[in-house]
Amino acid sequence: MSINKTSRCFDSSRKTGSRRTRICEKVAEYLKGMDLCQSSNKRSQSRVSPVGYKALEKLLKNTAKRAKLGKDIHFQMFIHGRATELVKKLIEMELDIFMGWVMLEKLVQDELPEY
Repeated sequence: MSINKTSRCFDSSRKTGSRRTRICEKVAEYLKGMDLCQSSNKRSQSRVSPVGYKALEKLLKNTAKRAKLGKDIHFQMFIHGRATELVKKLIEMELDIFMGWVMLEKLVQDELPEY
């Protein structure tokens, strides 16, 4: 993971390819602080470790249960909710860039038959 200072994005590589995610300034500062904390202090290295997806998912589900939301909560719901709000204000190309989506034409260009 690398943080781009000018556009406040971090680049991460996953099994489906690399992804660029926009983050706010406070999150960028926090992530930089975590890197400094882990590299400068060996004691904190033993206590502080990256949180995995499953741990975050469990935390989210427990929080939803304590809040008595009564429905199954997933991270994807937040992404879809944000995209729904942005659709009202952005054009398709801006939304593709902001959400990190690949345009449909590029994705299925070879898969659709020509007419």
